[in-house]
Amino acid sequence: MNRSVLRQLAFVAAALALVSCNRLPGRDTLLTVKVDFSGNVDQLEFTGDAPNRHVFGPTARPDPAGTALTSPQTVLVQLPGDLDGLDLTVNVRGLWHGEPVALGSGVQHVTSGTAMTLELGLKPFASDGGSVDAGPTDAGPTDAGPTDAGPADAGEDAGFDGGSDAGLDAGVDAGEDAGFDGGDDAGCTGCTGCCNSGTCVTSAFPVCGVSGDACTACNAMTADGCDAGTCACGAGPACGSGAYCDGGACIHACNPLTCPNGCCTALDTCDTSGSSSACGVHGIACATCEDGGACSGGVCAHCQATCGWCCNGESCEPPSTSACGATPGAVCDACDPFTADQCTTTGCSCAGSTPCTGATHCVAGVGCQCDSVTCPNGCCDANGACKNGTTNAVCGMGGNACQPCTAPAKCVSQACFTCDATTCAGCCDSNGVCNPGDQKAACGLGGNACSKCNGSHSCTDAGTCA
Repeated sequence: MNRSVLRQLAFVAAALALVSCNRLPGRDTLLTVKVDFSGNVDQLEFTGDAPNRHVFGPTARPDPAGTALTSPQTVLVQLPGDLDGLDLTVNVRGLWHGEPVALGSGVQHVTSGTAMTLELGLKPFASDGGSVDAGPTDAGPTDAGPTDAGPADAGEDAGFDGGSDAGLDAGVDAGEDAGFDGGDDAGCTGCTGCCNSGTCVTSAFPVCGVSGDACTACNAMTADGCDAGTCACGAGPACGSGAYCDGGACIHACNPLTCPNGCCTALDTCDTSGSSSACGVHGIACATCEDGGACSGGVCAHCQATCGWCCNGESCEPPSTSACGATPGAVCDACDPFTADQCTTTGCSCAGSTPCTGATHCVAGVGCQCDSVTCPNGCCDANGACKNGTTNAVCGMGGNACQPCTAPAKCVSQACFTCDATTCAGCCDSNGVCNPGDQKAACGLGGNACSKCNGSHSCTDAGTCA
């Protein structure tokens, strides 16, 4: 379903300055996405959509999740030139321990062959009128819960602060609520909002409900608010199948976003019947199967029986990273360029081998590698795993090879460092860190070991306790 043309999607350590829109002759479009957020977030999930076209994602970085990320984080997305002149909507979901906690969105007008930067902020979901607790609680975030979108979340987007909901990813499914299960109502006696596992939650989009009833997580693709405890789009009910909510109105348009499980008819409606006269998925144009043949999973029987590659309805597609099938006659899907660089007879692959996993990404023609793209805040060990790089045995950062620090050197700020008279004018503590040497807790000069001044003693300018 992910018709991704994403070539690179990787964390870089710090905030980047705004990149000016400079022409890059002969190169694809480069989009830097800078994401600001607050609270606990250990993973960001990215999705990109252009009108009538799904561009990339949902793709989570880092993968797998590690420790809490610091804000801001920046990713680089390399896009092909055929997006020229289109508005690309980028949706970002903040996750904490696999649970969605925040969401943001922005729109970038694409000019082929340029370097651009899109800055956006993630907004947490509110619970009981307060800000969300980024950590998951009992049955999912007790905050307004499903915050948008982890892979399992319904794509709720109360936090979207820019762009059109048309850009929400096709993975939303109005029913999923990231942990809202109603649960025991014992703690919801007298609740005027909705009940989530015994906790009374204020009815506020994207979580709706009144009178202590079980909370309902709205699909941000089809709703933008609550009305009398139910999901709503503007002043009316939530939008139905084949439509999305934008600016308080239901917009009826068929595309891969609004029709992920069906095909688009000539009347611009989504047909999910799977009939022989309307065969296809991922929002492609509906196909009529030859001789009235059956349609199964978006593939016509004739194509399935005769195609040596993959099928979109009745169309047998030549192998490419944008149309790849694991078996002949299977429905076409797209390879994630972060993990694969080619389509083979067995599906997506990286340099002829299996797609990359863990802390590696696919370097075209080379293979899966752990480097600064996948491990910007740590180091890569001999097995290609990303390590924190903060111990004497495994030290390093920036995706470089991990190194052991040989005594007397110690791993300081993720680099082997020897604290002595040649490197430190102050004093060296037990961790090998150079201190100014003028503090009561760490007193000394000339690279000598720090002393702790006891009692009423203080550290003198000479680096002694007196």
